[in-house]
Amino acid sequence: MSMMQKHFSQSRRAIRNQVPLRTNAALRLLVALLFSLPAVMQGQYDYTTNDGGTITLSRYTGADTVVSVPSSIFGLPVVAIGDHTFQDNSNLTSVTIANGVSTIGSFAFCLCANLASIVIPNSVTNIGSDAFSACTSLPSITLPNGITSIQDYAFHFCTSLNDITIPAGVTSIGNSAFSYCTRLSGILIPDSVTSLGNSAFSACTNLTRITIPGSVTNLDSYAFSSCLGLAGLYFQGNAPAIGLDVFAGDDNVTIYYLAGTTGWGPTFGGRPTAVSQPQLQAVISNVGVRTNQFGFTISGNSNLVIVVEACTSLTNPIWLPLQTNTLSGSSLYFSDAQWTNYSGRCYRLRSP
Repeated sequence: MSMMQKHFSQSRRAIRNQVPLRTNAALRLLVALLFSLPAVMQGQYDYTTNDGGTITLSRYTGADTVVSVPSSIFGLPVVAIGDHTFQDNSNLTSVTIANGVSTIGSFAFCLCANLASIVIPNSVTNIGSDAFSACTSLPSITLPNGITSIQDYAFHFCTSLNDITIPAGVTSIGNSAFSYCTRLSGILIPDSVTSLGNSAFSACTNLTRITIPGSVTNLDSYAFSSCLGLAGLYFQGNAPAIGLDVFAGDDNVTIYYLAGTTGWGPTFGGRPTAVSQPQLQAVISNVGVRTNQFGFTISGNSNLVIVVEACTSLTNPIWLPLQTNTLSGSSLYFSDAQWTNYSGRCYRLRSP
């Protein structure tokens, strides 16, 4: 029995011994005392107390399908979800992590096959290797703004993952970080990233086009191997250093680069090259109604100019420009104040 469970059992015995249950007043007191116990009693965790009086969770032993990771236990702040804490938990479907947690350890949610939703606060600055590997039901995830790297195998074999937001500030994407994410159809690599690790996107068979920002100086071996649907990689800077077989099995991909950049030849990594104009590559997320207006977040590389257009029918579309936006950072929020004036409205993005 863990220290927390023992404390809970002792508390209940003390209540039974001290409060007579023959009167309504005593019963009300009993209920009040039970509800005054810390919220962590509603779940079950093994944990360790760190130097400085903080908590690292080491194992979740409950059976709930929806879990809220607490901000504190017995008044001590929870700062970390330790290695393997939720690993191989097939009950888990939804997790909300309290603000204040700064670390998600290696393998923390690995093999949580039914995990379909997770909310990660911006207090998290470190996500360990294999943290979400083989979470095969996870369709989307927004990473916190404070992380600087995506560790090895972090989302390996997340076969339902089709939408992920990588924040500006991430400088490296580790080995096999997104390998075998077979539903991933698009990903925005921010212009803070300098390197893509070995097999970083290998076997992402649904990827078709990717923009590589000019900040990337290194593509490790097999970075995009076996991306069978990949048709174009659009490089915004000089040719990066390249490892072995970066495009192995990508028989249909063409490498595009901007005029005036250097290091390019007729082929790159064994694939043909061509000069291109700058490509519009943006990701839409957070679609829905906010403050009574329909809108969505547009994410893209800094200084990207995007025109939002709308039409009322895709059968005979007449696209009307609504707003021209310049991304001063990595994202902006677009909202349509006129959305209630139409029975239906479709939106698209284009370059000016």
